[in-house]
Amino acid sequence: MRLIPEKYWHKTFVITICIKCLTGITETVSGILLLFIQPTTLAHILARFSRSEQLEDPQDFFLDFAYQYIHRLNTSTKDFAGLYILAHGLINLFLVLGLIREKAWAYLIAIGVLGSFMLYQVFRIAMHPFSSPLLVVLTIFDTFFIVLIIHEYRYLTRKLAKR
Repeated sequence: MRLIPEKYWHKTFVITICIKCLTGITETVSGILLLFIQPTTLAHILARFSRSEQLEDPQDFFLDFAYQYIHRLNTSTKDFAGLYILAHGLINLFLVLGLIREKAWAYLIAIGVLGSFMLYQVFRIAMHPFSSPLLVVLTIFDTFFIVLIIHEYRYLTRKLAKR
């Protein structure tokens, strides 16, 4: 007997796919912008959008972190981050499309690709533990998504075997 009914697994999977699609779009746009915008311009954009928050809380941890990160950003790091984020976003969008269409290959490729990204992300986190809290969140979300993909793939193969 299963602890969680199948319909909840599937609903969670669908919601997660929607979130993954939105993050894929966001990553794709962010990666493109990061490739074409200089660090000084990024600092100006951050300053403009965070002005009211900065007035409200001058010691804001996240803003301080963002400013420090942008000021340490050199061109090669920025370009690598842009390419990585762009690739991650485009691959996620491609995989989401296959998963929505219930293509068996998409489940297996998604597990392999997301697992590969996660290995790299865990390596980066281990090498620079406090450099990117966003990478930690992304890795946790990808882990959760892989668990859902595995479960949904097993469900799909059982469903297809019954036909």
